[in-house]
Amino acid sequence: MRVSTKTMMLGAAVLVLAAGGARADEWGAYGRDLGGTRFSPLTQITPANVAGLKPAWTFHTGDISDGKTRGTPRSGFETTPLMLDGKMFLTTPFNRMIALDPTSGKQLWAFDPKLDRAKPYGDGLINRGLAAWRDPKAGKGSACAMTLYEATLDARLVAVDAATGAPCQGFGTAGEVSLREVARYTPGQYHMTSPPIALDGVVVVGSAIDDNSRAAMPSGVVRGFDAKTGKLLWSWEPLEAPAGANPGTWNTGAGNAWSVLSADAQRHLVLIPTGSASPDYWGGLRPGDNRWANSVVPSCAKWPMVITG
Repeated sequence: MRVSTKTMMLGAAVLVLAAGGARADEWGAYGRDLGGTRFSPLTQITPANVAGLKPAWTFHTGDISDGKTRGTPRSGFETTPLMLDGKMFLTTPFNRMIALDPTSGKQLWAFDPKLDRAKPYGDGLINRGLAAWRDPKAGKGSACAMTLYEATLDARLVAVDAATGAPCQGFGTAGEVSLREVARYTPGQYHMTSPPIALDGVVVVGSAIDDNSRAAMPSGVVRGFDAKTGKLLWSWEPLEAPAGANPGTWNTGAGNAWSVLSADAQRHLVLIPTGSASPDYWGGLRPGDNRWANSVVPSCAKWPMVITG
């Protein structure tokens, strides 16, 4: 989904009109809730009055690449902002994270993970947004009481304090963990465009992989990390080598979860949408049933137990 500046201005106007409305004016995940319903209970804007809306403010990130200069891919602005604790949080095509005052559009803080923009990212320079997690054991005002997570194009999981934009020092190394420890990792061809999802103290992340290029693509592994420490808790491979297969000759990959993850919080399940195994169109080089590709797969959040029935 591409989000224009005008759409952001409309979103700001919605939030301003709904000021003071408990938590009804919050948007805490990519799809507003973990289930991705994208339903808002706000009612002040209706078909009868929407034509009278006017921009409340504009904000320009400045993170634009035409794909022709400086050796960088083209950029696209596809973020879905979060609205939590009276702040609006968004990402830019260069993986910068920005907090805004939703009433005025004033920038409160910005964090730059220093993305390597020159890699041949197959989807270009894009990012769809963030995940948020509140530490139930954190005291009010303590560092990283609420953490924002971003999966970067150059395969890192970054955690920052939602209040200040400072890296969460207790998470991984200086606020980030590498996502590059996968079979057949190739810079640029293995990247992240969609937000992680946080459930039950676990941050789950998939990956994007260049399609239709070769059989031996990187693994489409899905991983869960401790939301506070960044420790790897589990990993799940959508593609498993068939029994008796020679690991040296079984050269398929992908089956990855490149799109937006959702969750069923009551059942403690993460819902993982997987794509095609490589190569995408001809299966002669990937024997086996590839049962978890092209599927929506529910899995327990705290350990990699795929629900099969």
